[in-house]
Amino acid sequence: MQEGKTWKAQLAAYAHLVDEHSDVDLPVEKIGSLMLHPKGKTPKWNGYTDERVFHFNNFLLALGAYRAFS
Repeated sequence: MQEGKTWKAQLAAYAHLVDEHSDVDLPVEKIGSLMLHPKGKTPKWNGYTDERVFHFNNFLLALGAYRAFS
C-alpha cells in the first residue's frame, strides 16, 4: 500500500476539527498514518506532526478550490 496524496492534508484537518470543535479536553499531539505490512511484519508509521500547519493550509487551499469550481 502506498501513502495517499491527500492523507497529510486530511489528517491535519481532522486534528484541527478535534482541537477546535471537540468537547473533550484532549489535544491532538501527533498525526500520522500507520501502514500495516501485508505479511504481518512491522507496520510503518508516517508522522506528519512537524508540518501540521503546512498540511492544514494545503487542506484549506484545496477546499477553497473545490468550492470555487463546483
